[in-house]
Amino acid sequence: MNKLNDSEMKFIADAKDFFENDSVLIKMTNAIGKPIEIAHEALPKSVAKYLDKGIDKAIKASLATALKTLGESSQISFEESLKQTTNKRWLHGTLSGVSGGICGFFGGPGILIDLPLTTTLMMRNISSIANSYGFGISDPTMPLECLYVFTLGSKSEHDDEIDSAYYTSRLALENIIKASAEFIAVNSAKVVLENIEKGSAPALINFIARIASYFEIVVTEKLVAEAIPVVGAIGGASINIAFCDYFGQAAKYHFGMLKLESIYGKEFISEIYNEFQQTKKTA
Repeated sequence: MNKLNDSEMKFIADAKDFFENDSVLIKMTNAIGKPIEIAHEALPKSVAKYLDKGIDKAIKASLATALKTLGESSQISFEESLKQTTNKRWLHGTLSGVSGGICGFFGGPGILIDLPLTTTLMMRNISSIANSYGFGISDPTMPLECLYVFTLGSKSEHDDEIDSAYYTSRLALENIIKASAEFIAVNSAKVVLENIEKGSAPALINFIARIASYFEIVVTEKLVAEAIPVVGAIGGASINIAFCDYFGQAAKYHFGMLKLESIYGKEFISEIYNEFQQTKKTA
């Protein structure tokens, strides 16, 4: 067994601090310079009514993006991977900021336009980071691992079997990812997406629902903050940039952990991860 070098050890320590301490809500709070404790009554009922539908549509669009934009797998060192991920998230973050600013200016109605656009931009960033680590479409689990990144912003209140710990959450979704990957492996992207729409891909539909249950928590906070016209224009831009930046960092650490596991073995890396004491952070 090769010994981890200093940069790899530091990466694991940083990953643990990120996964165990940060959240999208903290990022959004810092972005607009005040707590997001706006009354949920500020969220228009018409927007709340279509929230679930909007999130479901956004997650499905993100899966389509992952299936279509993931490149080929490649052999690349961990150090080179890190270099490639350094500046990956800024372009998509800027574009999502413009989207959030424009749509936020119009309050609730604009949010429904912004959500699928923002998630698509984030997914392009996430899949690009996956490629930076050498992961590609030849591995049918990779589109699902890209979607999994959206669970790293919050613990789902609707899913008691999933703990907040990074490895515990991965373990809870392991079987459904495997079943979904088996379907992706023998079908084209077009067939996969068609079967999801027809409701004839139960494992994938279940997986999408699980991802959506996580994503709904942070999206609701985002909607509340952007729901007020004009104010939403300012908050929308800042929050979207924070949103995209957070999930870009989550992708960097998630796929970095997967990369290290591919080199040293999952059990070994998880043991190192669990041995680190995370640094306590405050918002």
